[in-house]
Amino acid sequence: MSSPVTELVDFTLPPSADLEPALPAAVATLTQQPGCRGARYSRHHEDAAKLTLYVDWDSVAAHEQFCAKTDVYAPFFASLAPLSTTAPAPYHVAFEPPAKGTLDVAPAVEFFAISEKAAGAQGMDLLVGTPAVGWAVEEREFKEEKARVLVVMIGWKSVEAHMQYRDTDAFRDSIGMIRGLEAMKGISVYHVACAKA
Repeated sequence: MSSPVTELVDFTLPPSADLEPALPAAVATLTQQPGCRGARYSRHHEDAAKLTLYVDWDSVAAHEQFCAKTDVYAPFFASLAPLSTTAPAPYHVAFEPPAKGTLDVAPAVEFFAISEKAAGAQGMDLLVGTPAVGWAVEEREFKEEKARVLVVMIGWKSVEAHMQYRDTDAFRDSIGMIRGLEAMKGISVYHVACAKA
């Protein structure tokens, strides 16, 4: 049996990008598709020119079936094209527990690669939702080569709460272990606050 996945689609917005009405309409199209469990999007806190669309699917196959419906998918994809200066490269993560449990409740969600240990004993009162972790189904481009990506999602009360946690011994200990992993190529971190459609 296939497992549920969250599709992540990263956009680099042009300066003139107007998210209305294209993005809400695209989300409405997604949520009408068989196998789509929900969708939401957010600009990145660190860089407002970046936006990620998060789509929950019953399986990768359910997403592929939507892409194969050219009468619906072609105009859907065309409506999103003006919102990115680069070609979107969607990928899927089988989060455990599902992403919805954090994306739909946390005012600030941190995404990063490699470790689930970010919460630690200190800072637990700063968290919202349940941290989730999952491997990307597809390899991703990183520093001009393909790499496997482990995505970790942690809900925080705010970006400031996460920054407060970074001043603890628990953070310093866990980040030291993560940075010391032999096979790691790098870490990418960003924060979002999703708008649910």
